[in-house]
Amino acid sequence: MTEPAPALRRVIGVRGLAAAIFNITVGAAIFVLPAHVAGGLGAAAPSPTSCAPWRPRSLALCIAEAGSRVAQSGGPYAYVETAFGP
Repeated sequence: MTEPAPALRRVIGVRGLAAAIFNITVGAAIFVLPAHVAGGLGAAAPSPTSCAPWRPRSLALCIAEAGSRVAQSGGPYAYVETAFGP
């Protein structure tokens, strides 16, 4: 008598799949992207790497400054409307 071939079981589920996709995305951002930048820049690679943490901070300070000068709600849309008009 022959045994039936084992069927594939779906055991990952939606949460497991979402976690795997998140893991791949974060892994690519942390490890692969800096490697590509370093490969392209060669000996100059430490310069942008050391400046990278300051870029988001400067953007956050700009948004905070704009938010302190605009009295209406709406976030960046209100800032742009105040600066350039409707």
